[in-house]
Amino acid sequence: MSLLVVGLSHRTAPLELLEKCALDTDGVSALQTILARDDDLNGVVVLATCNRLEVYAGALTFHGALTSITRELARATRVDQDELTEHLYVHYEDRATPTSAFWGDPWWTPASTSPSKPSVR
Repeated sequence: MSLLVVGLSHRTAPLELLEKCALDTDGVSALQTILARDDDLNGVVVLATCNRLEVYAGALTFHGALTSITRELARATRVDQDELTEHLYVHYEDRATPTSAFWGDPWWTPASTSPSKPSVR
């Protein structure tokens, strides 16, 4: 099993799309419950804030887990899967450490930074 992080943020998606993808507490719970039942996933956490939506999961198979997460994100947000996919970032195995996942955008580097002072590449 490997850690997989799939998400979108204010750095990877336009504000209009982020607003469409906003989930309330019930939406987050429902998405987490659905994903927790998936055979390709083992342990799931959904994080939704004002500027990001992320799924952290134990992936039993990379492609199966990614497909399931992407499909269920599209269903939960009611955003077309193709539109959503072009703005998602994916981190897997060693790239999915808590620090790199938190700074999940390609413009951020976790090396030698604290959450309050990220360094820009």
